[in-house]
Amino acid sequence: MNRTHLPVDYLLVEARRLNLARWIVALLGGIVLFFSFHLRGKNLVAVAALLVSVGIFAGVFEWLYHSIKRSQNADLQKVGQKLMRYVLIQVLYEVAVLLALVHLTGGPLSPAPLIFLLSISMLAVIFPNRQLALITGYIVLGYVALMESYALGWWWPVMPLEAYASIITPSFIRAVEIVFVLAFVLTSILVAERARQLHRAWAETQEKNAFLDHVNEMMRQSLTATDIQTLCQILADQIGGILGVESVYIDAWNEETKTPVFMAAWGPLRGQYSRQEIAPRLLTVTASMRQLGGPLVIQNARNSPYISPEVASRFFAHAILALPIYGYPDKVYWGAVWLAFQREYRFTANDIQRAQQVTDVVSLLISRVRLYQETLSRAELLQDFSLQVTRLTSDLRHTTLLPGIVESARSLLKAQRAALFMRVADKEHLTCGHAIGLSDEYIHAVNRRTRPILEEIVFSEPVVLVPDVVQDVRTTGLFDAIREEGFCAYGIFALTSPEGPRGALAVYWDRPHVISAEEVATARLFAERASDVLHNADLYAQAAEQSLTDELTSLPNRRALDRQMGQESARSFRSGRPFTLVMMDLDGFKSINDNFGHPIGDSVLQQVAMALRRAVRATDFIARYGGDEFAVILPETDMDAARLVAEKLRQSLATCDLRMPNATQRYVSACMGLAVFPHDTTVPEKLIEIADKRLYRAKHTRWGTIVTES
Repeated sequence: MNRTHLPVDYLLVEARRLNLARWIVALLGGIVLFFSFHLRGKNLVAVAALLVSVGIFAGVFEWLYHSIKRSQNADLQKVGQKLMRYVLIQVLYEVAVLLALVHLTGGPLSPAPLIFLLSISMLAVIFPNRQLALITGYIVLGYVALMESYALGWWWPVMPLEAYASIITPSFIRAVEIVFVLAFVLTSILVAERARQLHRAWAETQEKNAFLDHVNEMMRQSLTATDIQTLCQILADQIGGILGVESVYIDAWNEETKTPVFMAAWGPLRGQYSRQEIAPRLLTVTASMRQLGGPLVIQNARNSPYISPEVASRFFAHAILALPIYGYPDKVYWGAVWLAFQREYRFTANDIQRAQQVTDVVSLLISRVRLYQETLSRAELLQDFSLQVTRLTSDLRHTTLLPGIVESARSLLKAQRAALFMRVADKEHLTCGHAIGLSDEYIHAVNRRTRPILEEIVFSEPVVLVPDVVQDVRTTGLFDAIREEGFCAYGIFALTSPEGPRGALAVYWDRPHVISAEEVATARLFAERASDVLHNADLYAQAAEQSLTDELTSLPNRRALDRQMGQESARSFRSGRPFTLVMMDLDGFKSINDNFGHPIGDSVLQQVAMALRRAVRATDFIARYGGDEFAVILPETDMDAARLVAEKLRQSLATCDLRMPNATQRYVSACMGLAVFPHDTTVPEKLIEIADKRLYRAKHTRWGTIVTES
């Protein structure tokens, strides 16, 4: 790893540390100078000048360094490189100063060469190999030249004590020279190797930091995406820059169709990848990753068992590295990221490690958006659920409730068809209450062929899901009918109640469909609410029926009579045919109550009600008007025909053997008043009034009288 790759700001910091060392050396040199009594005259001036020049160089460096730090707009890289060149010149000058100090402090006996050994360790951190070799050679040559000048007698070093001059001989000088050179070269080699390791570790750290910075940038840009398609394109663009590959492809996996969904690409197919189509028979990397579940390296995609050659050539892939994407937190296979080169390329362990780290981040980012979209979908589903339940509870009539349940279920689950199968009262079989999108032939086929299967499902399993009807053995007998209908998937949800299974709600999709857990939970909750609403509708119908029924005789009461009068008058207006109202009052009923008590009177009323039912047609309407009065509506009957019916009623009562206490037998008669609509009046309330007045006249005539005119 080349040391010039180290950041300039780091080198400047190290250079400033070296500069601070210069200040210390200059200070120590001044102290030594103060106590160096052997230096006199021009030698003292020379040493002082050298130390001052070192301080000046150090001061200039400090000024340049702080100027760079204070500058906000300067290009740190260029300015820093210029400053490093200044430091190199400064170091070369200081080597000359140190050689001069060696001469002024005893030559071969001077301790100044130790400074060379200390400085080289600091210089090795700052300068690259070429400049470090230049400095090392400069120091060695300068020191050897100085020592050789002494050995040759060209000049003599300044000695602190004259007694030391006797031991400085040419052989001694060359011995010192050899020791210094060996020590300096050995130190330089060791320090350079250590510095190289340091630089390499630093460069690896910088490379990792740069990689993490790129990954962080990818995450930052991805946080702006709220849909999977946009997110995948951002990720593909970022991955291509981070890993330095030629092409990046991101695929999703469709579990329903067992095929990949091309989401986004970086490289030659950017912007076109999502529109690509391939034949289902061709093997893709994403399908292979679904089986392998781990990183996949393909050195030659044109000859690999993991991808079809047609797919490889179409997507410009020769060497491929593919990694799976798993959704969090369920760890379900979502798709794959695969990196491709059009040329031969061998992926290293570092390449695979980096790609895996990026893919792990991609999995988290995709899961974040997927969970965000699922949250929105759940909120929309719950809102739709609330709306559909509100609609159901707004009308409890069975005629509108059953179609409402079916349509709400179809809309809630985004299905194309739906049906509601209801359990027949007091029986263990189902019948279709209402259906949307299903033909009568299919409903008939269900009732004829598979109703026992449907009943077994409803009475044993609360939920049945069939994502593909072709693979479900329970619908074998309906294949022809299903083919005619055209749906491919269905789901059945039991309608339960405290009394037991009420029925089943079935929804159908025209394509294979894997219903999600959220949809299942919502559908089951909807089925429970629908069952509750049906139960409430039953109670409502029962209450409505009770409000229109006389509790004693089980005949319709006066309220029901008023409603029926309105309906019959409307029908008469439409058809132009009359109807007759018969009002009757039992003769001598008060004496029965007085002689036998009210319980026996109630029994008589019940027996009379049954006799009247037997005497009229199924289309006729009988009601208890109040007390011992009854009313009969005879549809499409004029006065002549009504008179005959009234006579028949009188005879039926006269022949009715009433069961009385103590084996007493008694017969009952009734007076009657008749009125015809619209002959007598066109107002239903007025018709009742006219018939009641004629009944009053009959009562004041004799028992069993029938009055037909005013």
